[in-house]
Amino acid sequence: MVEKKEIENIEDATKAMEELLEMLAKLKETGLLDMMKAIVERYEDLMTFLAQDRRLFHAMTLGEAMLNGMENVDAIRLKLSMQNLSECAFEALASEEVEKAEPVGLMGLMRALRDPDVMMGLGLLIAMAKALGKCVKKKRSQS
Repeated sequence: MVEKKEIENIEDATKAMEELLEMLAKLKETGLLDMMKAIVERYEDLMTFLAQDRRLFHAMTLGEAMLNGMENVDAIRLKLSMQNLSECAFEALASEEVEKAEPVGLMGLMRALRDPDVMMGLGLLIAMAKALGKCVKKKRSQS
C-alpha cells in the first residue's frame, strides 16, 4: 500500500518536473538553450579565448565576485531596489535640472544641503558607501 507521504513526494516531484520542462521550453523559445549548449560544448576553447584577453578576464572575475556576493542577498529585495534605483537614476538624468546643472561652490553646496531631495540622495550614497566599506573590510580580514 502506498503511503500518503509517498504520494505527496510523487506529487511534489511531478510539479517540479513540470516547472523544469516549462523553463526548458522558455529557454528553447528564446534561443538561450542553444547558446548554453554551445557554451558547454566549447567550454575549454571559450575559457582559453577569454583568458587571453585581459579585459575580458577581469570582467569575468568581476562578474564571478558579484555572483558570489549575491549569495547573501535577498533576490526579491535586490531586484526591487535595483529597479527603483535604475528608474530614479534615469529620471534624474533626463530631468531638466540635470541639463541645466552648473558648477557649485561652497555656498551653493551649503544651500543644496538644506534641500530634502539632496539630503535623501546623499543619505542613500552614504549608506551605500558604508555598506560597501563594511564588506571590503570583512573581505580583507578574511584574506
